[in-house]
Amino acid sequence: MDKGFAPLVELAANMGMRNARGGLHYNKTIAAAKSMKLERTSNILTEHRMLCADSEPVADAPAMFSSVEDLVDWVRGDWTGAYLYEGGGDRKDLTGRKTMMLKAFRARDNGADGEGWDADVEGTSGDDMGKWVVKGKAWVSGKIVFRIFHEEGSEEQGWEYTGFASPVRRACGGYWGIRNAERETSGGTFLFYRFG
Repeated sequence: MDKGFAPLVELAANMGMRNARGGLHYNKTIAAAKSMKLERTSNILTEHRMLCADSEPVADAPAMFSSVEDLVDWVRGDWTGAYLYEGGGDRKDLTGRKTMMLKAFRARDNGADGEGWDADVEGTSGDDMGKWVVKGKAWVSGKIVFRIFHEEGSEEQGWEYTGFASPVRRACGGYWGIRNAERETSGGTFLFYRFG
């Protein structure tokens, strides 16, 4: 997301984050953006609604990727985006901008803990709070789960990002919170785009 843009998306998203009132807030904000010919704003809000609203990602949904190799290629690379607070929380950098450099590999032991994920994800991340380590899982169904923890901390102390892939738009989004948090108890949402 463009620097300085996240607070505006955050404001609109907070009002309609859980698709309250049948998505009325999203509908009105997207319509206003379109009428003002703010195509990028309209696209980001549409994508946020699609990826970050109140539904839970499911690992056994129909495949979005034709193979594990396609999934691995899609994940691998540089990502930029923002994490948004449910209640508009404080942060040093008001943009909420976060970057991630990710690598992915076919899952070792095919998801040995019984969850049956398809790819292991690892990498690094940076934002106004410092440098972070990323470890995660991805499914050909499009479900993604990342643990993002401070480089001087431990994985157990990190935040869990749970969401969906949008292969066509080279985007992923969902919600973040403590480990195993569900949408209702999350701290907010996230939306990232792959570039390069």
